[in-house]
Amino acid sequence: MDDRYKKVAVAAVKKAGAILEREYGNFDRKNINLKSHHEIVTRADLLSEEIILQAIRAEFPAHQILSEEHGEIGVKSDYLWLVDPIDGTTNFSIHNPLWSISVALAQKGEIVLGIIYAPWLQELYLAEKNKGAYLNNKKMRVSKVKDGKIINA
Repeated sequence: MDDRYKKVAVAAVKKAGAILEREYGNFDRKNINLKSHHEIVTRADLLSEEIILQAIRAEFPAHQILSEEHGEIGVKSDYLWLVDPIDGTTNFSIHNPLWSISVALAQKGEIVLGIIYAPWLQELYLAEKNKGAYLNNKKMRVSKVKDGKIINA
């Protein structure tokens, strides 16, 4: 897979994350809007989404995007970006730090890249097809604990 996809997506979530950190520190729950009777959307969702969408469209204009707030963007393509600008908007709105930005890329219907960035916690999770998963550039591994006991390797 082309490293450009990863570089663009990581740069976009970090840029959006910087904006969200500022918004989170100053957020007032009175400033939410309802998408439906049980779903909220904030100005922060829209700001984050716009940053990410602009980055993807600038580098990959022929790619399709499916984004939480804007829906489907672009024409059908072998590449589909999936964007959740704030995964955990309710947590964000009540000043619970357990929220993140989620971006994935599917190629021909198969996920090849996934990024979760939790700016407030300073955690960047990244997984690439056939390359493993990383937390802050450190390779993640499956636990050797099963049923409360360490399994011999």
